[in-house]
This record gives sequence, structure tokens and C-alpha cells, in this order.
Amino acid sequence: RIELDGFSACSLDRHSGILAYDREHIVIALNIGALTIEGRGLELRQMHRERLRVTGTITRMTFGGGG
Repeated sequence: RIELDGFSACSLDRHSGILAYDREHIVIALNIGALTIEGRGLELRQMHRERLRVTGTITRMTFGGGG
């Protein structure tokens, strides 16, 4: 489940970890592929085993399916 709060926050359930992280790109592993979040000033505000929250200015989200 992905929740987008305008262009300033995104919450994601059941992730498998972080593959890449900087202030402009965050790549999150999922059991069915990977989600890339692009923007400005991105931060991981919460990260728990089952849920994470990203804040900042989100300009694009893309999904790449896994094999």
C-alpha cells in the first residue's frame, strides 16, 4: 500500500529495504520490484520494519517490476 499526501509526503507499507538514498532519489525494494521516488529535499522520516515515510518535494514516482 502506498499513500501519497499531496506532493510533500509518501508512506509505504511492506517494503523490503532501501536500495539507494540521497536528497533527490530514493529507491525502495518491494517484493514485486522497486519503487523510485524523485524530488528535492527528500528525507526518510520514519522507517520501521513494515512501514516507511518519505518527506520532501516529490516530483515523480516510478515502479519497476521484478523479473
